[in-house]
Amino acid sequence: MGVAASRESEAPVPNRPQEVFVLRQGQYYQAPAAPPEPAWPRDLGGTVGLAARPRQHQGPDVTKTVLITNPLNLRKGTLKLIRQEGRVNVFALQCLVDAEIPCEVTVSYLMRELPPAEGSRYPQWEPVLKASGRSQPMRFPLGTSTFTTPDDFLLDLVALGVQEMQYKPNDSPDVYPVVIELRSAEHPPEEEVVQITCAAVEFQGGSWIVKPIVQRLYMPNIEHVYEIREIYGGEAHEQSAASLVATDGP
Repeated sequence: MGVAASRESEAPVPNRPQEVFVLRQGQYYQAPAAPPEPAWPRDLGGTVGLAARPRQHQGPDVTKTVLITNPLNLRKGTLKLIRQEGRVNVFALQCLVDAEIPCEVTVSYLMRELPPAEGSRYPQWEPVLKASGRSQPMRFPLGTSTFTTPDDFLLDLVALGVQEMQYKPNDSPDVYPVVIELRSAEHPPEEEVVQITCAAVEFQGGSWIVKPIVQRLYMPNIEHVYEIREIYGGEAHEQSAASLVATDGP
């Protein structure tokens, strides 16, 4: 009995305030005790509900990294304009394309982006002007090759309008001067791979350039759309790394 009573008296008392003393003018005085730790709620199983305690520090959320292999890619850094001989304001659009699967390339000028149709993941495109156009799909070979718009679908700045070919993010953020679409050619709709590159045409440094704005990748069985957006605005005029100066054709 005596031993049991002694052990009970030595057992720690939960929520007992700790005595604190402070030194004042050479003497110790007892400081007001800190409030006891609150009794945290318990779940139905009788265990302490740790989830109810406030967290003083919470680390960053951990998300799973997924590696996406893109079988179709337009190298946006290679976009450039090729001036046509004897035609000052007419250009061919040129770029490098990597294709690990059969694909088709379609080019459009001055298009407004619309929401996808019911049951589709891809945006719809509406011509802005009568001069707006959409090329016929052009089959592209496997591997890395140079893509150039055909002679019947050249970029005519006079017909399309110089002002219209500039991107206006504040006034018309859904209107893109140039839209290039890569689409897998031998897959059913639910397994299609689509990459869309939107760009604008500007006059910089005494030459016309084509400047990427946004590039989107649509992959089958993946809900998210992967998007790469370029810096665009007043400060972007000082950054020409993403644009190539138009060169004369051979």
